[in-house]
Amino acid sequence: MGKPHDYEIEKVLVLSTAHIPLKDNELLENEKRAGVVAYAYKYGHYVYVGTNKDVFEQVLESAKQDGFSYAFVKLLELAHSLDCPYLKLDCDGPIRKELLQFDWSNHE
Repeated sequence: MGKPHDYEIEKVLVLSTAHIPLKDNELLENEKRAGVVAYAYKYGHYVYVGTNKDVFEQVLESAKQDGFSYAFVKLLELAHSLDCPYLKLDCDGPIRKELLQFDWSNHE
């Protein structure tokens, strides 16, 4: 079977979709966005943050060009600061009180 160090394991920051406005979710679902790489799954999205500073800066620029919110950009920055190459936004993911929150029922 092998030991844990025999496997490639990546860190993923998991947060609730409540930390992004509905508009950002709609942008993530739009496959025509310019540069943010995201993969939808049944309960949310995986968003590529990057593995080094240069890639991360390109991701940030793409997010801004695509029209993502300040809150979304801050989540990308948080994931990068925690050394996570991916951000997982999940409808049942953890809600952190120190992060912005949005009520989608009000179409925020």
